[in-house]
Amino acid sequence: MNIPEDMDVPASRRDTSELSNVRWLLRNLAIRNSEHPEFRTVIDWCKSAVRTKEAFREFFGMDAYGQASKLVRRYTSGK
Repeated sequence: MNIPEDMDVPASRRDTSELSNVRWLLRNLAIRNSEHPEFRTVIDWCKSAVRTKEAFREFFGMDAYGQASKLVRRYTSGK
């Protein structure tokens, strides 16, 4: 998911392929963006992403999760 450019989010936290960034968004996005028209959409996506990534890690194990994350990043970045 691309975070809307007009949301007040540090550039270092916009990479939603990193689970730590998604968790950070869940904790902090409302502080300066709760009135943004797309706030609920971003939060709902983050909740779903965390559930999916954690379930994948639990089912396949940490190593498989890391390998899958690399593949997802490669194919979503166009490289």
